Amino acid sequence: MEQVVKNFTRFLQKKRNLKENTVLSYERDIRAFLSFAAQNGLINREDVCNSFDAYMEYLHQCNRSESTISRNIASLRCLFRYMKEQGFLTSDPSKGKKYETKKEPSRQYQDLLTTDEIDRLINASKTEDVKGYRDTAMLETLYATGLKASDFLNIRLGDLHLKEGYLTVKADGHTRYVPLYKGATKAIRTYLNKARKHLETSPKTDVLFLNLNGQPFSRQGLWKFLKSYAQKADIQKDLTPQLFRHSMAVHLAENGADILVVQELLGHKNIALTKQYLKNFKPKILSDYTKYHPKAQP
Repeated sequence: MEQVVKNFTRFLQKKRNLKENTVLSYERDIRAFLSFAAQNGLINREDVCNSFDAYMEYLHQCNRSESTISRNIASLRCLFRYMKEQGFLTSDPSKGKKYETKKEPSRQYQDLLTTDEIDRLINASKTEDVKGYRDTAMLETLYATGLKASDFLNIRLGDLHLKEGYLTVKADGHTRYVPLYKGATKAIRTYLNKARKHLETSPKTDVLFLNLNGQPFSRQGLWKFLKSYAQKADIQKDLTPQLFRHSMAVHLAENGADILVVQELLGHKNIALTKQYLKNFKPKILSDYTKYHPKAQP
C-alpha cells in the first residue's frame, strides 16, 4: 500500500493540482486509516480497504468530531476511486454508502474569544527577540484576517501588500483581498525586518511564517503554537485558527459590519454559512437590554 499512497499523492499534486496542505491532509487521513488496519492484522489490499466501515465506527467510538469524520470519508473515498480506476481494487468499499452524522452543537457566544482575551494573547507574545516578533505577527494576522489554517499557513511574501494594508488569499481557484489593520501590518513589518531573515535556512522559501528551524509551519506546529499561548495568557478555551476566525466574524458584527461584508472577508461562497457563524450573536443593545431591564430577566 505504501507505493499506492505515494502514487496517489503524486496524482493529487500533478493531475488534480491540489495545494500542498490539502495533499498532506489527505495523506494524514489515509495513513491513520492504514495504521488502524495494521493494528487489526490486515495486510491484504482488499481486506485493508474493506475495513472502511469498521474504521468509521472506530472514529465515532473515539468521539472524533463530525467534521473530522466527514473529512476522513472524503479522503478515503477519493483514494478508493483512484485505486479502482488504476486496477488496484475490484470494487469501491465506500460506494453507495451513507454514514449518519450527528449535528454538532453550534459554538455558543460565550465560548468565543473576547477582545480582552485577544489583547492578552498578543501582549503575552511581545518580547523583543526573533521569536517574539514572529509570534506577535502571527497572532495579529490570525485575528486581523480570520483565515482558515490552510490559507494562513500558505501566505507567501508575494501575497503581502502592507503599504496598501491588505493581503491576497488564493484558494479554490479564486483570489480574494483581505484587509489588515494597522497593528497587524506593523507587526508583520517588524517580523520581516527583525526576525524572518534570522530564521531563513537553505533552501529558502517564500512562505511568510517560519518555525524556529527555518521551515514553514505545519498544521500540527500551528496548533502547538496556539496551545502554548492559551496557557501563557491563561485562557481556558480550545485555541484554534477556527476560534480566531469565528471570534473575528462576531466582533465585526458587534461593531456594525453588514453580514455581506463578513461573508466576503471570510471567503464564504454561501451566505448560509456566514449566518451559521453569527447564529448566536445578539447586537450589544439587545444583550444589554436583556441583562439590565427588570422585566427582561429570565
